[in-house]
Amino acid sequence: QSRKFVSNYKVLSQTRDGRHYRVLLQATVSVRKLDQQLKTFGILESRPQNPTVLLLIAEQNIDDYAPRFWWGSKKKGNSSIAMATMVKALSAQGLTVLGPSQLRNRKDVDWKRFNKAELTFREAANLGLSVGADLVIVGNSLAIPSSAEVGSDMQALKGSVSAHVIDAQSAEQVAKITQTALGMHTDEVEAGAEALSNAGRIAGQALARKIVRAWQTQSKSVARIEVAVEGTKNLVNFVQFRRALNALDGVEKVQIKEIGTNTATLIVDFNGTAEALAAALGKQSFSTFGINLLDVSETGLRLILVTG
Repeated sequence: QSRKFVSNYKVLSQTRDGRHYRVLLQATVSVRKLDQQLKTFGILESRPQNPTVLLLIAEQNIDDYAPRFWWGSKKKGNSSIAMATMVKALSAQGLTVLGPSQLRNRKDVDWKRFNKAELTFREAANLGLSVGADLVIVGNSLAIPSSAEVGSDMQALKGSVSAHVIDAQSAEQVAKITQTALGMHTDEVEAGAEALSNAGRIAGQALARKIVRAWQTQSKSVARIEVAVEGTKNLVNFVQFRRALNALDGVEKVQIKEIGTNTATLIVDFNGTAEALAAALGKQSFSTFGINLLDVSETGLRLILVTG
């Protein structure tokens, strides 16, 4: 299925050697798509030290008749003021932030599916998955008149940023935040821009702390357990076993570390101990095979799939 991964190629040379032809090609391969495929099969480690974040903040300044947003079917030329300061705050905490400058020219994304200012959690998560993000920050920024007392020649506006952090895999909310800030200027639009910039900076700093704390806490609570499996020669049985393992409560992820003729080693991220994982597996029943636990240690377990 090379067409899924090779975007273009050209022939550099070709020669004939008896009944065979030797061809040298230069190909452009999508590493991102390969990464996603390997992660899907559980072969590649998918949890980085810090997450990659997709930022989707619609914005409406005092002179905008409708919210502006950079995603959707049309290429938006206007940039978000609040997003710019949010990106700086998030990046300062070591987070990789994806936005219009990185993604807007991507032709492998169906932008028409997301042609609206307010995205649902599921829509935002789907867009995040399509661009390789771990988390998605979706929300809006708004500038409105303020009641703050200022000089007669000054305009005061209040900027607010409301955002939700969504897990791209589950579409569940990880964190949320609402921040406000003032902006003052002789020009009303400039005052709104300053208010949005200030609110974006404060919101970005607060969100960065929440994201890093939640990401590190989740990483620490998940135990990495090595599961050595014998009797994998019957591929159908092994596939059923892996599916059942993935479906167990507390299992975050299953990766293949090694695979042989009749053996395999799996790495399981599990919210619990190896003993608890072994107990959960012992309760599983299959129509064509059974599980015999051979050994359980603090960091792993060994078992055999028995046909019959």
